[in-house]
Amino acid sequence: MLDIRVLMDVGAQSPKGEPGDVVTIVLPVAVNREYLPSERYMLRNITVSPKIPKDASVSSWPFDLINASYTRHLDDMSYNSTAEIYYDFRISEFAKKGVYPVNFEVSATVWRYDDVNGTSITEDVTFNLCVYVTLMGNGSESGITTNFGPLQIAAANQSGVFESPILKPKQNVTLRVPIVNKGGVLKNVTISPVISNSLDEFPFIAENVNYGRYFERWESGGMAYVEYNFTVSYYATNGNKPVKFLATYYENGEPQQCAFSTYVYITNGYVAPIEKAETAMSVMVSGYKLFVNGAEVSGLMAGDDATIRLTLINNAKKDTSLKNVATLSLANSNGLTLTVGSSDAAYVRAISPGETAEVEFNVSVKRDADVGASTVGVNLTYENSDSIAGKAAQTIMIPISQPMDIAIDAPIVYGTPTQDSPTSINLNMVNMGRGKALNVRILALEGISMAESYYGGDLLPGGTLSADFQVNCTKLGEFTGKLLVQYEDANGQQYTQEIPLTLNVEEAKPASSDAVIIGSDADVDSTNVRGGGLPWWAWLLIALVVIAIVIIAIVSSKNKNKKFKDAYNDDISDMNGGKKA
Repeated sequence: MLDIRVLMDVGAQSPKGEPGDVVTIVLPVAVNREYLPSERYMLRNITVSPKIPKDASVSSWPFDLINASYTRHLDDMSYNSTAEIYYDFRISEFAKKGVYPVNFEVSATVWRYDDVNGTSITEDVTFNLCVYVTLMGNGSESGITTNFGPLQIAAANQSGVFESPILKPKQNVTLRVPIVNKGGVLKNVTISPVISNSLDEFPFIAENVNYGRYFERWESGGMAYVEYNFTVSYYATNGNKPVKFLATYYENGEPQQCAFSTYVYITNGYVAPIEKAETAMSVMVSGYKLFVNGAEVSGLMAGDDATIRLTLINNAKKDTSLKNVATLSLANSNGLTLTVGSSDAAYVRAISPGETAEVEFNVSVKRDADVGASTVGVNLTYENSDSIAGKAAQTIMIPISQPMDIAIDAPIVYGTPTQDSPTSINLNMVNMGRGKALNVRILALEGISMAESYYGGDLLPGGTLSADFQVNCTKLGEFTGKLLVQYEDANGQQYTQEIPLTLNVEEAKPASSDAVIIGSDADVDSTNVRGGGLPWWAWLLIALVVIAIVIIAIVSSKNKNKKFKDAYNDDISDMNGGKKA
């Protein structure tokens, strides 16, 4: 079929309506004279039908489907013909507010008489028309709800209620609450106060089984009052108290609920007597000590099996602390574990007021433990003579180190050491341990000195450091100096290694000089003395040799050019039959 705009939409107006309304769509059409230029053309078999979506979704088709068919048939139309097509549709209650396109499909047959052949020629055509319908509101079954909750306490200038009631305990009050609907039409509305066990949330005595108030229909923008009779609780305390309400309803067919609140003020309220709460005494860890193989140490080394001895103190002045249990927590420790077969808890039957007690725990340090302070948690539980329980939680920090293993090669001496001249030294070292060596530096002692100590920074585990520095020798002859390599671990523990440095120091040679006396002034010609101690005539001889080499190179180059020219002329002569160019 040929899609040609044979019929034209000549200005259909957009209808408007509310859900439930019946709207009339008018399609005024006219024959397009461009395709039917004369009365010998005729448009026949004209049918018009709306394009109803197959799923009949209200998102694209906002009307109720009532008729079995919506197809319209038109009489034949010819040159300059016009027609109006009427459709009545009822807007669905499921439709939502908005603008909807309504498409129509028109099919027809173009007939014309062929004067040449004396025959009739027909051609089928089809095309679409579109009209827009505007929905002014949401249908009662559209499911559109108010996001912020439609029922709210009415404004003071709207309801005339300006003051919150001032109440006293045991007082009877009629609470009249103005409520306004700021949403759509609501149905089956029920409003009830929210009963709470907390008197700060509901300061009244709950005397009824149900406080609900029912409204069958609540128009948009409508205001109504709900009244409740309450008795203020004897235990209501002073101050502003919120009274919350919960409303359930149907909005556009969708069940919803919302909450809103008002306030009352309680004066001369109940004041609870202050009771002195009994608590247990304070027990805490006052200190600890570390032992390895029975000897007290300040820190632990990787691989150690150690004993932690905690000192517990009862800070009470009168009460004795009973059933004291100390529990060691290593969950956050980065390198400590309980020794196999040992417990993480210790028990002390009683600690007198102001007295102390000691408990011990056996721990092991992992061989790959991180260097630094390890966190150990201590949890205490205890009680007093009245069986009132107490508890405390503390942490202690235990420093852990890795054995330092810095391998240092024999120092390398560059050149021959001389007195009063710096001597270059190379010292290579490798960190063979698992801990970082911090602040590596080198000092010189016993016959050697340095203008300033060498600083090499940090040496990572498995890393190497090649230190190049200079020393000054203060002795002559063969002797053994001393290099001190100093560094520290992450806990600040200082380490020092002594490296012997054997040197054979010679005296400094005086600088040689040659002088030529010119005239009676006997001045020294500065050109006679050269770097490296060469006399002036040696430099002159070297200059002559260089000049001779340059001359030989120039002569050799000219000879090569002459031979090339002769060979070239011979070749040209052969090409010319023996005649030279």
